[in-house]
Amino acid sequence: MSVKDDTKTDMVGKALSLLVLLGDEPRGASAADLARSAGLPFSTTYRLLGSLTRDGFVDYEPDGRRYHLGLRVFQLGQRVSNHHGFAATAL
Repeated sequence: MSVKDDTKTDMVGKALSLLVLLGDEPRGASAADLARSAGLPFSTTYRLLGSLTRDGFVDYEPDGRRYHLGLRVFQLGQRVSNHHGFAATAL
């Protein structure tokens, strides 16, 4: 998946694209791999990953130099689930 042309200049779109790419990588991915997959410059990817990590949307594993989806993504997913009543339906 690469970033669509209309989102190439949209920083939010770029950050969301990185989150989607990370969601497709259960073992995580390096910044270089993500930059290549997203079609973004490494410096932009690295900067966005730093912001996403700081805010808890992405976790960084220093040993393997890999990024993973963070707990904040799960928390937001839970809120969506609650909003749509999925938890009540399951019970």
